[in-house]
Amino acid sequence: MRQALAARPGNHDLRLRLAGLLLELDGFAEVRELLADELSTPSGSAAQLLLAAALLAARDAADDKRAEALCERAVQAATSGRDRAGALALQAKALLRMGQTRPAEDLLRSALREDPGNTAAFKRLALSLFQARAFGEILELVAQLEAVGVSHTRLLAARAVALAGLGDHDEARSLFGYDRFVVHQSLPPPSGWSDSAAFTLALESAIDTNRTSRRNRFGTSSRQTWRIDDPLAGDNPAISALVAAIADIAADYAASLDEVTHPWVRARPQDAVLRSWCVIVEGDGWEEWHTHPHGWISGGYYIRVPDAVADGPDEAGCFALGLPGGLAGAAAAEGVGQLVIRPQTGSLVLFPSHGYHRTYPHRGEGRRICLAFDICPA
Repeated sequence: MRQALAARPGNHDLRLRLAGLLLELDGFAEVRELLADELSTPSGSAAQLLLAAALLAARDAADDKRAEALCERAVQAATSGRDRAGALALQAKALLRMGQTRPAEDLLRSALREDPGNTAAFKRLALSLFQARAFGEILELVAQLEAVGVSHTRLLAARAVALAGLGDHDEARSLFGYDRFVVHQSLPPPSGWSDSAAFTLALESAIDTNRTSRRNRFGTSSRQTWRIDDPLAGDNPAISALVAAIADIAADYAASLDEVTHPWVRARPQDAVLRSWCVIVEGDGWEEWHTHPHGWISGGYYIRVPDAVADGPDEAGCFALGLPGGLAGAAAAEGVGQLVIRPQTGSLVLFPSHGYHRTYPHRGEGRRICLAFDICPA
């Protein structure tokens, strides 16, 4: 893209496409430089939002204010409700950073009126209401959106957390489905590998030579980790075989739920795609509490787990599903409880994407390597 833009420096579309790629790669300074002269163009609203996102990544008060002004211009220039909702949601993010909670919430409600399916607007409004402990308002918001046909992972998660905050721990636990829908099993080596040890070594080799690895990717729940955005890059046969096996298992599991009545099962997509990435942690790496908002079912395959974790006596290096206390309070988190899974090399975990989960640092030698994935509505 840089070569194409160098050959055609006045091409607006090329500039925006390159800026979008750089934003995905955390190249925020380059986005700011690239789009500095784009804001005066007639089609500048897309550039304004890209630049605003890059400014917000800096977490600087002056940049937050500038980003808010850019979003306001993008709102005025928007030609559809969907575009306007996207601009409003980003403008609200800037206002929340600036401590202007009430105006931000008003903008987020406006965004959801323009586009009820805007997940970014819902996420920011729900988080703001959680901070205010307005659990009843969250349940009302979820009901309003569901009444107009909106269904996504964030709605299910917000309803469960709000119920937990109101003291209905049993219903919250049932909605998360930790007791019913979490699977942890070993995965035999696919055809073409003599045993599990050979398959593990082939997978590790593919991970170590993958060129998309980067440290501490911005905007994720990973801390002190290496992440590989595209494990399938390079068409490695071991990774391809693993992803195919995961897809088959997930499809069979989804089909096994035909007779089950549950809000999560009702949201099962008719068609789906599998998106994967890889998380590599040493002793000090971990994942904070989070959900997978774009998925329906999520999981991870443990390519390598240190022996001290696999045979450990405590939570070090383990995977846990539960409820973060910061959303609904410590009593709610304790009431929902926590399911702790001890990973093993070659084991696979499946869980509903709206379930909050985290990992613990293992504080020891060796790497824990996990290929994570979402089964997403197509």
